[in-house]
Amino acid sequence: MDCNKIRELLLTDYVDNELTRSLNADVDSHLAACPQCAEFLKKVKSAATAPFEHAPRATPPPEIWNRIQSSLGTTAPAHLPRRHWLSATHRIRMVAFSLSAAAMLLVSFLYFSDRRDSVVSDPVLVAAASYDWQADIEGNGFGTAVEEYLLN
Repeated sequence: MDCNKIRELLLTDYVDNELTRSLNADVDSHLAACPQCAEFLKKVKSAATAPFEHAPRATPPPEIWNRIQSSLGTTAPAHLPRRHWLSATHRIRMVAFSLSAAAMLLVSFLYFSDRRDSVVSDPVLVAAASYDWQADIEGNGFGTAVEEYLLN
């Protein structure tokens, strides 16, 4: 292990004796071989743990413990609740619904994307659009009052 990983472990789990035996042995062997990390451990202990070694232990009053225990509930469930038999059926239905919705979206996309291309390339529609455009340019509209009002 590198020094950065060792120092991270020294700041967290090593000082609290929370490492596994094998990891603790690895850290100890590194500390024996690396004077910088050994010095770092001394600094950590002097700053983080030494001030609390001789501090008195605080014991909460018994009524606080009683309230904590009553709020937690002392009875554990006898067994985990069984899954409802419909849950598997419900999951199958949800998967089927999701797949059918995805298939419908795909079909709709393919249908409308193909349809849009055929509208543009249809010669009758292109001719009708160009005739309508020409009529607008030449001023040969429908002659309605609304058209006259909007065009003038």
